[in-house]
Amino acid sequence: MSDNPFASSAIAETPMAQLGRETRTLKYIHPLRAAITSAVLGAVVPGLFALVFGLFMIAFAASSGDAEAAGVAVGVMIAAPLGYGVLGFVSGLIAALIYNLAAGMGLGLRIDFE
Repeated sequence: MSDNPFASSAIAETPMAQLGRETRTLKYIHPLRAAITSAVLGAVVPGLFALVFGLFMIAFAASSGDAEAAGVAVGVMIAAPLGYGVLGFVSGLIAALIYNLAAGMGLGLRIDFE
């Protein structure tokens, strides 16, 4: 008998399938879907920050009477989500293509499901 109390537990000797788990390998990511998901995530988070920043900037511009600063604020509120969305799309597409190349060589992610 081992001094380690965890060395011979019944769970350690039980196959994953009997525990209700199954290990699978992710072999393919649809590049367009990955790109769209990355674009949405890339646009939403910076878009929220740009919205808050833009509203503060518009409030300060209105209090000082500077119409040009208000125009810049609106531009930031529009350009930031669009720019980050495009960058997210491109990076998601490239990442999915690189992953698919690696997974094609047998290097896919191993994921446990219950």
